[in-house]
Amino acid sequence: MKNFFKQLGKAVCYIALFGGVQYIILFVMVVLATIKMTTQMIAEGIQPSEEEIMKKVMEVIVSGSNGRLIVAAVLTLFFAWVFFAIRKKKLLKEANVIPFSANRILPLFILAIASVFVVKCTFFLLPIPEEMMMEYEQSVMSLMGGSTPVILISTVLAAPVVEEIIFRGLVLSRLSRVMPTVLAAILSSIAFGIFHGQLLWICYAAILGLMMSFIAVKCESVLASILYHMVFNLLGGLPFADYLIEKSQGTAVIIEVIAITVCAAMIIWILKLSKQEKEEKFQEAANQEKDNFTIGAKS
Repeated sequence: MKNFFKQLGKAVCYIALFGGVQYIILFVMVVLATIKMTTQMIAEGIQPSEEEIMKKVMEVIVSGSNGRLIVAAVLTLFFAWVFFAIRKKKLLKEANVIPFSANRILPLFILAIASVFVVKCTFFLLPIPEEMMMEYEQSVMSLMGGSTPVILISTVLAAPVVEEIIFRGLVLSRLSRVMPTVLAAILSSIAFGIFHGQLLWICYAAILGLMMSFIAVKCESVLASILYHMVFNLLGGLPFADYLIEKSQGTAVIIEVIAITVCAAMIIWILKLSKQEKEEKFQEAANQEKDNFTIGAKS
């Protein structure tokens, strides 16, 4: 029981680090933007109202959202690195960010592409209330502030790396030590989803979190889930899928069926590769033990 609370406490601390850094940076941005807007309006002879100031501040926050996420990602990883360095441990090793078999790369790419179509088709086909859909779209658009390179660095590099290291590398691994891996994956994925804020985003981020947990576990490397996450975020922001899906409801249904089938095939492929690799390791260990026994008998 002591170990259970110890590992649970570690997981909570890693989640708190991830969320705490983001909220502190957001708070600092709000304070600085408020001071700047107020000072500027007073200098221009404008009597600033609270509503005007908040509107200007929100514009600054939205325009700098991707820069904020990049800074938050860097600081989160830095603090995590310092924490493990003090304990004379390596962050990447503790988060299981290690090389994985190259034969998993192709199915991961295909799985990520198919996942994009599944999510987009599901959103198009489900009777989601218009108000909720608008909230989701506004949440997504709030991350479109800044130049294209900054947006790409934020969504395709910074977010996948820090989120996978925290939620799949540190949180999932610690929870898996004291509970079934499936339960650990569900809990870490729910936490991952909650940080996306908007209800629709929370739901599909949590489901994707389960997929990335599966990838990290079966590929025995968080580097694999980082790759999947990067490809998904990159392709999810491109309009090619929307163009195909929004032609008609029938087209969307056909595409979703194909995409789900492809996802299932890639999952089976990854499972087979995982099983094959375990058998090879077992056989290698058996051969090594046999060789050691033979050498010992001769001596």
